[in-house]
Amino acid sequence: MSNSGIGEFFAGIFVGSIIGAGVALLLAPKSGAETREYLKEKLLELKEKLPEQIKEEAKHLKEEAKELMHKGKTLLEEKKTELKEG
Repeated sequence: MSNSGIGEFFAGIFVGSIIGAGVALLLAPKSGAETREYLKEKLLELKEKLPEQIKEEAKHLKEEAKELMHKGKTLLEEKKTELKEG
């Protein structure tokens, strides 16, 4: 995943949260105060979960970067060998 992938990830979280909140408001059989309290709780849950999701995504990206570096070094060595032989 590239840097734009990270941006897309966060945009997805943001858009999903907004859509979820809108649906909750439209379908909620609760009063306005109860709905606001519910949304407040959900936003707090999201706020707590987000740092862990970011850490997991960063860990995944780091592993992918290591793998790509290894593949790149291997390919470079193969091409060097081919040039020396050919």
